[in-house]
Amino acid sequence: MNKTLRIVEENMDNSEFSVEDLSTQIRVSRSGLYKKLMSITGKLPLEFIRIPRVKRGRQLLEQSQLSISQAAYQTGLSPKQFAKHFKELYGHLPSGHAKQDSRKEKCPFHFLMFASSSP
Repeated sequence: MNKTLRIVEENMDNSEFSVEDLSTQIRVSRSGLYKKLMSITGKLPLEFIRIPRVKRGRQLLEQSQLSISQAAYQTGLSPKQFAKHFKELYGHLPSGHAKQDSRKEKCPFHFLMFASSSP
């Protein structure tokens, strides 16, 4: 499984990287890959490729000054795909995520917004 994840990470910025490419690189049939990933992770092969891309895009947005489009392209997704899958994974669009982060940075007391009201 580590090898499979490593291959996905190595091809993060390759928008052409597919389930077929992954199955070829780990020397297993596409149906064999499907069965193995479903049994181990509960994820479809396409999800297994997509989820690390979206997580990496989120990390890029949080740790750099990249735009949403730049983060999307660096993770092998179009901005439209990135926004769609980001929302599926995190429950909000990446633009909302960026706004939340910028509010935290601008307000030095942002931690108080999350503190409980009890003394």
